Amino acid sequence: MSDGTINIDEFKMIYIAPMRSLVQDVVGNFIKRLNPFGLKVEELTGDHQLSQKWDIITRKDRERSYTQLVRLIILDEVHLLHDDRGPVLEAVIARTIRTIETTQDAVCFVGLSATLPNYEYIATFLNVKREGLFHFDNSYRPVPLEQQYIGITEKKAIKPFQIMNDLVYDKVMEHVGKNQVLIFVHSRKETGKTARAIRDACLEKDTIGAFLKDGSASQEILRTEAEQTKNLELKDLFPYSFAIHHAGMNRADRTLVEDLFAERHIQILVSTGTLAWGVYLPAHTVIIKGTQVYNPEKGRWTELGALDVMQLPIESQMISKLVDNLNAEIVLGTVQNIRKAAEWLSYTYLYVHLIHSAAIQLDKSHLIRYDRKTGNFQVTEHGRIAKFRHITVREEEKIELQKLLERVPIPIKESIDEPSAKINVLLQAYISQLKLDGFALMADMIYITQSAGR
Repeated sequence: MSDGTINIDEFKMIYIAPMRSLVQDVVGNFIKRLNPFGLKVEELTGDHQLSQKWDIITRKDRERSYTQLVRLIILDEVHLLHDDRGPVLEAVIARTIRTIETTQDAVCFVGLSATLPNYEYIATFLNVKREGLFHFDNSYRPVPLEQQYIGITEKKAIKPFQIMNDLVYDKVMEHVGKNQVLIFVHSRKETGKTARAIRDACLEKDTIGAFLKDGSASQEILRTEAEQTKNLELKDLFPYSFAIHHAGMNRADRTLVEDLFAERHIQILVSTGTLAWGVYLPAHTVIIKGTQVYNPEKGRWTELGALDVMQLPIESQMISKLVDNLNAEIVLGTVQNIRKAAEWLSYTYLYVHLIHSAAIQLDKSHLIRYDRKTGNFQVTEHGRIAKFRHITVREEEKIELQKLLERVPIPIKESIDEPSAKINVLLQAYISQLKLDGFALMADMIYITQSAGR
């Protein structure tokens, strides 16, 4: 590329994301931006677990020539290392980083996340230099974010759903005619039910006119689209400036809804979480209806996970799939023995997370000082003292310790059963040059006196 030309046969770029809707949105963006340079953009997706696609490719020997051409890997939503799908993503990254160090190929990693409080850990995992790490807190928001939480205490089976619909209607009416509203629900069926419930409430209370003015351009556009669409729910909702969006709709209908909302023709959009994964639709007000989501594995409704509600530190889930991933590396030939297995493990986020977590715990206990920016440790006096925690008081030592306790110059308040009392007694006995009657305490005294100086 020194002469300004690009040889498209010499490199490849990989974008990895957890959901098809996000990949499709990014693929469309890349096609527009990269086609003028003659770069071809292809989509490789399934229903779920898109990181597994790249994992499968990198596990195959015959694909080595393909993977060796990769020069850029973009990891979107990298906080999913904490998710059930995390071990796959972690194994892919560890395998790739290890290969890079072996082949000395120049490959750039870019990790992206909007919910990553312990970003330093991920940076260490990806071998990111300090100058390549960027963190944007709330001060970077172009528009301030105001949050409001409304609790429902009603326990009867049907009542909470009716109360939620009434609350959503009230919040929608606060912004009708001024701002667009995006409502998130937790199932595909619930999108239509919620949209119709709000629409019917508006019709019943004669407030539907606030959403769409007669004779407006938006009204004509929505009527035309309602006549042309084959989706019965959209056909029913479009004339009222309402719409729904979920992964069960065909791609043309989803794109139509996104475009109509972006152009401000649709005022109220009810969607599942698909829109939250990278489909960029601005809305003044966002309502999240309910905190329970259906879990097909458990066969029941469960509360939203902590990661869905707040930003929590991202932890490795590799331990749950360690056997499978180790087997994959052995089959690939990258791990031939225990030493190589330990080396491979050092490339995982599990390794990084264990070290960082232990260091933070020591720092909180004031046993060390841990500089998270540099990764440096500094011992404290408490840490030096904690070294002696493994010293115990053995039954056969108590008689001799009791005799020493009565002879040491400085009185000791603790009971002789306490390890701290034993350490104190032996240290004073050494300084005072008191003679030990037997050899039971000699080893501990030597250790304590040697360590005390440090």
